[in-house]
This record gives sequence, C-alpha cells and structure tokens, in this order.
Amino acid sequence: MKFGISIKNGGKFSDIQEVIDLAVDAEEAGWDGFFPWDHIIHVGTGQVEMFDPWIVLAGVAARTKKIRLGPMITPLARRRPWKVARETVSLDNLSKGRLILGVGLGSTVNNDFERFGEERNVKIRAEKLDESLDILQGLWKGEPFAFKGKHYSIAENTTFKPKPYGDKTKIPIWVGGGSWSWTTKPFQRAARYDGVFPEFKDKNGEVVAKYYEKLSSFIKKHRGHTKNFDFINLGKLPKRESNVKEYFKPIIESGVLNWWVERVYQWKGDIKEIREKIKEGPPTIIN
Repeated sequence: MKFGISIKNGGKFSDIQEVIDLAVDAEEAGWDGFFPWDHIIHVGTGQVEMFDPWIVLAGVAARTKKIRLGPMITPLARRRPWKVARETVSLDNLSKGRLILGVGLGSTVNNDFERFGEERNVKIRAEKLDESLDILQGLWKGEPFAFKGKHYSIAENTTFKPKPYGDKTKIPIWVGGGSWSWTTKPFQRAARYDGVFPEFKDKNGEVVAKYYEKLSSFIKKHRGHTKNFDFINLGKLPKRESNVKEYFKPIIESGVLNWWVERVYQWKGDIKEIREKIKEGPPTIIN
C-alpha cells in the first residue's frame, strides 16, 4: 500500500514556497505521493488566492528525489493537448520519471469552464478528454504523428521530442470518475489506462474494500486483467492509530486497493500545523 497526500491549489495552501516545503517534508516523512488539485477558480467569486499546480509541481520535482507527483486531476477539456504534452514530458524529465497524470472531466463547471467561455456540456467534454488522451499518447512516442478528430487536429509528420524520462513512450495516467458511475463511461475509460481515481466517500474500511472489489471486477471485464493497474482511494483516515489498523484490515485482506491518498485539505489547522502532521508520516499498518 502506498500513501499520498492531496491538497487544494488555493486557500491556506496558496503560498507556493510553503507548499513546496510541505512536499519536501512529506517525502522525508515517508509519504509516497504528492497530488495538488488543478482548478482555475474554486470559489464562485474567485477571491480565494490560488496557485498554478503545474508551476508548483515543477518546484516540487526540483527539490525532491523519490515522491511521485502529479495533478489530481487535470480537466483536459479546458487544456490544449499539445501544450499538456510539452508540460508532462518536461515535468517527467525534471522529476526523473516520477510524474503521474491524473485526468478527468473536471468539476465546478460554472467556474472552471463557463466563466471563461469553456465548454460545460458533459458529452462534449468527454469527447475532448478522449481525443486529448489519444493525442498525448501519440506525441509522447517521439515519432511522426497526425491526428484528425471532432475537436482537435494535428498535421502530418508532427514529432515531439524529447520523450518522457528514460526514453519511455508513455507516462502513467490515472482516470477520475464519480463513485456513482462505476459501470459507465469514466471507468470504461480508466480500464484503458493505468489507474482509476474515483470520488468515493466511504464510511469504513469494509465499505471501501467491497467498493474496490466490485470496481476491480469491472476493470478486469473491460481490460482483461488488472496487472500493473492502480486502484486509488481519496479518503480521510481515522484519527486514532488503533482505529486506522481496524479500518484497514478488510482493505488489506481484499488485496485490491494499492494507493491511499489522504484528503489533507480537510485537515484542521493552518499550513504550519498541517506540515507538522505530515512530518509524522503515513499510517503504520500491521497485517
């Protein structure tokens, strides 16, 4: 089991240097992943201070050595896929292969989309997401590539170099989706990539285990197998260590979930208090 932390890209997490320091502390304390949100505006008025997660992730990549990192999630429907291709390859090389690209349709469409004249129709956003993923995988190969879709096109013999770190031809992709849609398009899409990152709010470890066992069966049906596929839960752990062990017992026994990403943005206290909690490290789970 790997443990990551999820933070907002705004509010009390708006100080760029403090956020980078937090990621450094997380690595030193033994956390495995650092995943900020990717929003343009999260509150209706837009008055909350916010940072660009890609810039911060570059700072994190430059100051850390082991921790995995990436946006969770980037709504590709409001991005130019060729620009994302450049950003992802640059960040993957800067971090020496530690990038995980989290993608999805995005949320708060009234703010992140409609306010800026972006498409908010869910069907069209899904089409753009799928085309963008095809384009990313084509450009990452570092070979002549062309694309003609409903929303995007790339002229023949377009080659992007360098490739991802280590001369790879791809970067891991985790696909987000609402917990209510486990039999529909988001998770069918996830089955084609490297991991699934659903918005699932649990009550206890037994509920989590049952949910992911069901999701694993669904992924296997559409993928053929679950080898080298990540199942990620975004959650909030019990406060007491004894309760954590009890909570995780059915999860460990199910053998499905392999990433727990803690909702640090729900922790109480200011950024300094949260950093002190981060320094305590991820929970210790004894089978």
